[in-house]
Amino acid sequence: MQHYRELLNGAIDGAAALRAEFGPHLDRAVEALSPVEHGILLLATYELKHRAEIPYRVIINEAVELAKSFGGTRASSTSMACSTRSRRNCVRPKSPPRA
Repeated sequence: MQHYRELLNGAIDGAAALRAEFGPHLDRAVEALSPVEHGILLLATYELKHRAEIPYRVIINEAVELAKSFGGTRASSTSMACSTRSRRNCVRPKSPPRA
C-alpha cells in the first residue's frame, strides 16, 4: 500500500515537472490528452524517475496495459511511445548488481 501512496502523491505533487518531462514526446498538446492518458503518463514518468529498482520495461508495460484497459483507442500507443521516449531522458541510478 505504501508504494501506491508514494506513487499517487509523487505524481500529484510533481505533476508540473513530470508534464515537462513527457510533454515534448507527445504527438499533441498535454491539454489534448484524455484524463486517463494524462494520469497514466504522470504515474509512469514518476516511476521512471524515482523508482530505479523497478525495471523500465515493467513500468512501460504497466502503462500500456492500463491504457488498453481504461483508455481510448489511441491511449496504449500514446503511452508506449511517450514512456519509451521519456525513459531515455530519465537519469536513473544504477541498480545494484545481481548476485
